[in-house]
Amino acid sequence: MNLNNTNYRIIMALLFVLVGKLLLYAGLLRGYSAYVVQPFLWFLAFFILFDIVDRKSATLYVSLLLASIDIGALMVIGIISGWGLNSYDTSIYGMVLNILRITPYILGLEFLRAAIFQRLRSYKSLDRNIILVSILFTVIMVSLSKFVLSFGDETVMLKLVISSLLPLFSLNLFLSYLLLGGGVWNTVVFSLTTYIFVFIAPILPDIPWYIEGIAYTAIYLVLIMLTILILGDVDIPRIELKKDALSKKIIGIISYLSVLVVLLLIFVGGFKPFVIASGSMEPNINIGDIVLVYPTNIGKIGVDDIVAYQLSNRIVVHRVIEVFNNGGKVYLKTKGDANSDADPGLVTEKAVIGKIAFTIPRIGFIVLGFQYVMVNYPFLLPALIVGSLLLYAILALVGEDIRKYMTWRWGI
Repeated sequence: MNLNNTNYRIIMALLFVLVGKLLLYAGLLRGYSAYVVQPFLWFLAFFILFDIVDRKSATLYVSLLLASIDIGALMVIGIISGWGLNSYDTSIYGMVLNILRITPYILGLEFLRAAIFQRLRSYKSLDRNIILVSILFTVIMVSLSKFVLSFGDETVMLKLVISSLLPLFSLNLFLSYLLLGGGVWNTVVFSLTTYIFVFIAPILPDIPWYIEGIAYTAIYLVLIMLTILILGDVDIPRIELKKDALSKKIIGIISYLSVLVVLLLIFVGGFKPFVIASGSMEPNINIGDIVLVYPTNIGKIGVDDIVAYQLSNRIVVHRVIEVFNNGGKVYLKTKGDANSDADPGLVTEKAVIGKIAFTIPRIGFIVLGFQYVMVNYPFLLPALIVGSLLLYAILALVGEDIRKYMTWRWGI
């Protein structure tokens, strides 16, 4: 392999990163090894890519301005939701150690992002490439172990999607636009500034998970719009953000934000999401539907209402067929619409979670599919995702070389 070839350098750096990710996921990096091997692999990726990445940047005040907006928004959320002690070690030793640990990660991550975008220069496919690269870097940044542990519980996994995947993907979209408009040092400075703030702040906002995920996603989408507005006309030799599509992008982002606002209102309003995994309520509620449950006093629940209640370690969503009042206490008799018999026993006030307010059809199939694969084949899905993204990167980077070789060797 010729290390002077840009494409092969990118593939080698990507392999270092993904191998480290899979080693960590497989549990082969534990204790101090995780703090040494991972930063070392990130530093190797940075070292391999340093001299092939265009390091010209727009004025770095842009990244500092955007980082200030990000931190300011975080503080506003903290004023609204309250504060909690920083979970990181805020001693001098702890802060220095965390900064030394995160710096190779940021350098490797952002130089890898920059190198990939330099090889994917086509304006026609720029939007597609931004999305695909953002997916790749979301997989690299997300904790696969948390998702594996959550696959036995659809609600926990839905929580992780909203609180982790959604904001991470939006962050990577933002960093992609910042890179294309302002250069690699802008993304490095933005990431370092926000991480250092988190490491040194004695207190941080104590935010409920649903507000955290949706709020962070909204913040990053606003930062995308600001990046396009500020850097849209920057004339740099890498890739130029074109303002002729600015209105279309902003309309798309505003639509995305509108959906987030609706979700935020739903969750702030007290609704709880559950994924339906059985067909006991068909045809009214089907397998794969997501139901939003509103907490309701048992005294306000009547016959024909559909309720969610706790039964041992699972959630049951069934229809009320009878209401009993015994000594001032209310009990519910429930039955699945598709079942021939009523549920055994009565539902008590303590077990009731609430009434079904909305049903979102079929979206939960994604959650159930992931759950089945991860419970039965826990290493398969991460390997397939990482392998597919790596294969895409290889074909995008050296596909033309492979085609030329096949033509020369076999006349294909």
